[in-house]
Amino acid sequence: MPTEGHRPRATVRDVDIADDRVRVAVRPQRRRMQCPYCPFTTVHRYDTREVDSSWRHLDLGGRVCVLTMRRLRLRCPEHGVCAEAVDFARPGSGFTRDFEDPAVWLATRTDPAADRADGAPGAPLLSSTD
Repeated sequence: MPTEGHRPRATVRDVDIADDRVRVAVRPQRRRMQCPYCPFTTVHRYDTREVDSSWRHLDLGGRVCVLTMRRLRLRCPEHGVCAEAVDFARPGSGFTRDFEDPAVWLATRTDPAADRADGAPGAPLLSSTD
């Protein structure tokens, strides 16, 4: 998994720009697959998933950016068959680390009473006339 200052290594295979979305197909540069739940690594794949995995990334030029990847599956001695880990996202997340980290930071530093325009529960953040 990445450490502070480490950038995930992935190669861009394809970019598809359609209306308000950017889809970036990537593949990892590493040769060894890693279990997403422990440090186990292997070069032997169990099989390839039949569907692409996708993760929401930071918006790009005002468009929603989604990373996609056809992941391999491995057999971990402790966790059984699971999809390989990716450097840019946490296991089970539908978001990249670059998307999650600022969102979590903001959520931990936001005053819960300030998230509503008038402080009342259920009130919208902004009125439709703003």
